[in-house]
Amino acid sequence: MSSASGYEDAKEERERAAKAAADDKQAFAQEFSKPRMDATFLVNNYTAPALAAAYQDREYTLRQCAELLHEGKLDELRHVLKPYHDFSLDRSNQRQTPLHKAFTPHHLERIRKRLSRLPRQITKAYTRLLGILRCDWSNVTSITGIAVTPVVGFIGEMSDQSVVINEAEVDSLFTVPLKDLVNADLWIRRPNATPVFTGGPHVVWGLTAYLLDLCVEEVLLLDSEA
Repeated sequence: MSSASGYEDAKEERERAAKAAADDKQAFAQEFSKPRMDATFLVNNYTAPALAAAYQDREYTLRQCAELLHEGKLDELRHVLKPYHDFSLDRSNQRQTPLHKAFTPHHLERIRKRLSRLPRQITKAYTRLLGILRCDWSNVTSITGIAVTPVVGFIGEMSDQSVVINEAEVDSLFTVPLKDLVNADLWIRRPNATPVFTGGPHVVWGLTAYLLDLCVEEVLLLDSEA
């Protein structure tokens, strides 16, 4: 009886070990399934040049960080990593990302600096900010190969005297009246293509036209097919 009992114990021990090994193997496989899913999403939604540029920037940043860490230059390392880990601590010392507070005056100030002497109304417009324009992100990224966050707000009156663009960043700047923007006759729409707006001093196409068309439909609540 004792030998039979010992055999059963050994058998149960082997079964438990086999089950534990199977669980470990399953957990190991699951752990590496997410990167493959992420890579598939990137390949399906970004252009090849955009992916190549992104990976090149990533490798350059990692190499730069490794060199700074090896040399003990922690302040410079923190400066390099800050754009990728721009978080703050609230009163409860919880880690907060920029998205926690959504779109802030800091982001508007960065836009203003990009356009050099854009009127100060753009920073004050934070109080009249409508919010982030909801859209199909896969369509947005497929148009240009980069991810953007369209934001809708009210800036106020602008004139040639109040706006001086940063020529290193922007080639030209112009405005379009809403009455022209909502005029369907000034839009060109073709199947499987982004819309084109022809009512301004320059033709608006690509991602800008796509977002303008979406703004007309989602913010002004006008049917783009009307």
